[in-house]
Amino acid sequence: MITHDSPRLITVDEFSIGQRLDNYLIKQLKGVPKSRIYRIIRKGEVRVNKGRKKADYKLQAEDVIRIPPIRMSSDKEIKNILELYDSLPVTVYNKKQNIIKKRWIQNCNKSLDEMYISKLKEVLGEFKFDNLKSDKGEDFFGLFHESFSPLKLHVDSGFEENDIIFKQAVTPLSPIGETVIFKNRWYGKSASFTIDEDELKFKPEPGQNERSREHLGTDGFDREIHQKYLTHIDINNLKGLKVELVYQWKVGETLIMDRSHIHCSSSKIVNKKLGLTTFTKKK
Repeated sequence: MITHDSPRLITVDEFSIGQRLDNYLIKQLKGVPKSRIYRIIRKGEVRVNKGRKKADYKLQAEDVIRIPPIRMSSDKEIKNILELYDSLPVTVYNKKQNIIKKRWIQNCNKSLDEMYISKLKEVLGEFKFDNLKSDKGEDFFGLFHESFSPLKLHVDSGFEENDIIFKQAVTPLSPIGETVIFKNRWYGKSASFTIDEDELKFKPEPGQNERSREHLGTDGFDREIHQKYLTHIDINNLKGLKVELVYQWKVGETLIMDRSHIHCSSSKIVNKKLGLTTFTKKK
């Protein structure tokens, strides 16, 4: 579910050189049906260096790609979500991570509930919500997270080993921010990844991430990428990881990705970063 109102111009980065145009767009427009992506390529709405290209075109360094507007949500719907956020009580204030969390409890705004579910179903088909419950046992659609510092390596794979996890949806509600998604995946319970020995001694309570260093490989991490995107993470904690995508936040877009992907924020936060995350599992 991707939303933007005007064409975007994106310069091909070091992670995308040699990729086919169609595969690149599928990654950039996570959640948009493939049939729609191939249609905008065929119609010439996607341009590379101001010219038409076929789906199998191999991207080159410094290519400039024009991506046309793809509207899935209205400005009014985003405004309503922001008003809902302002009305909700703070659920968690994590001083160490410098993050505020609020829960979107189901049935607190039925028209907004129905809109959000229908938007997700357009992209995901059938699914079940896999979100924690409130203290009163109420289901909720997701977590609003207002971050003042970049989040480190983690995976949101859930806390029930028998569940078949599906997708998570991240909807940016502030204009500046980036999510770094790694090719590496994790199939255990939700975890935060660290090499800090004291942090590894942490004993999680129900609903909290485990701590692990089992993500580590032997290959050193690219120093240039570390300096550009990930200075908030010790480079030794990135050994063996390979970046798949650096997703640049845009208000109203929704990033859809597999819940098994290891990911984190980039180091770039100006004042704060506000988003909504929803977790799903297979029915």
